Amino acid sequence: MLHVKKKGEKLLIRFVGELDGSSALEMERILKEHVAKGCQEIDIDFRYTRHFHPFGVAIAGRALAGLQREKPRLHVYGLTKVEVQLFQTFGDMEGLDFPCFSVKPD
Repeated sequence: MLHVKKKGEKLLIRFVGELDGSSALEMERILKEHVAKGCQEIDIDFRYTRHFHPFGVAIAGRALAGLQREKPRLHVYGLTKVEVQLFQTFGDMEGLDFPCFSVKPD
């Protein structure tokens, strides 16, 4: 399930439960829509996500990688080091400059 809040110029997307293909596609659509409207600060919260489907991770990772051209301030938190590596690998983010991931302790 996906929860979306917008406060001024800041967008918060929170995943609850599972990150699957359909919720990742919804996130991608929401990101494109808000960035096109000029949103410059985006927080993505995975603290309440209990399961990451590989296809969902791939779609979400590519959506995040696509944001790099638009240059919003992006913060992604609630992921373990292994989950960040999955995003970077499955999301085809290798070599991109992404200091936005805050890693939670294992």
